[in-house]
Amino acid sequence: MVRLFIGGLPAQVTLKDLLGRFAPFGKVTGGEIPASKATTSDSLQDSRGFAYVDFEPRDSTALHRCLSAYNGCSWSGSKLRVELQAQR
Repeated sequence: MVRLFIGGLPAQVTLKDLLGRFAPFGKVTGGEIPASKATTSDSLQDSRGFAYVDFEPRDSTALHRCLSAYNGCSWSGSKLRVELQAQR
């Protein structure tokens, strides 16, 4: 399993949108879009502009194809930055 960092995420993107975008490259096992610390309980949560996606690449080249396809691509007017998250 790998964890990807996605930067430059448009504010209107939902977790469902995000996970669906990565599904063609493998089994998506989870993800998160951290909310802004300034978000109050009576308002919608505002994205901090980045997210994480956990998935199992479908084959040996799927991760490379995923990074090539999405790193630097445009999504709703924002340019994504997709990187492999360092393992702990």
